Amino acid sequence: GLPIRVGEGEHDDRFRIAVLRVEHGLGPVLRVAVRIQVAAAVIRHSGSILISSRAEGEFRGYWEFPGGKIHPGESPAECTEREILEELDTRIIALDTIFRASYDYTGKSVEIFFVRAFWVEGSVLNPLDGQQVEWLKPGEIRAKKILPADMEFVGLFF
Repeated sequence: GLPIRVGEGEHDDRFRIAVLRVEHGLGPVLRVAVRIQVAAAVIRHSGSILISSRAEGEFRGYWEFPGGKIHPGESPAECTEREILEELDTRIIALDTIFRASYDYTGKSVEIFFVRAFWVEGSVLNPLDGQQVEWLKPGEIRAKKILPADMEFVGLFF
């Protein structure tokens, strides 16, 4: 077979670039997979958990725990508080990471930090990106069409 060398390329706090180099008669071939770190808020309020739908893109109509990309120097908890304010115009109190998972999409990989959070009583929930949101009892979550990257977490905890 062909000799394969795997190494880690340059990265910052948000992205890790893994480079697979395959040597063969025509010279090196590089395959790059970008690993993106994201935080997903598991927001509880009155015995229910908040989920939101994807409003656009390949996974339009799928449901997920809201969140987004972690910025350099930002903790998963800080990310969830910022993202929820930006996407849903509401405030949460983010606590700790309760689960960590990885999922590979075509051309990219995500590392997801699921963060335990609580909705701030009296805050208004106002989705700003066209997504739908629902408060569900834990037993109701599996009935939704869940984003593939979130399925491992849902399968273990709900």
